[in-house]
Amino acid sequence: MADDLKDLKYELFEAQSKIIQLQKEVIDELFLIIMLHGDITDDDTAAAVAKINEAAQLRAEHQL
Repeated sequence: MADDLKDLKYELFEAQSKIIQLQKEVIDELFLIIMLHGDITDDDTAAAVAKINEAAQLRAEHQL
């Protein structure tokens, strides 16, 4: 019983890790797309670009 629960927890951990990795890859790709094609003349886009720049700075500082 305990081994089954341990196995289930490990499987969930692996799945969550994979999901997080995939999300990170998508976010990285979206950062690149937006940075290459973003129109910063629009107020909403400018705010989004500022957030992207802040996130990129945090990622760089923490080597993520």
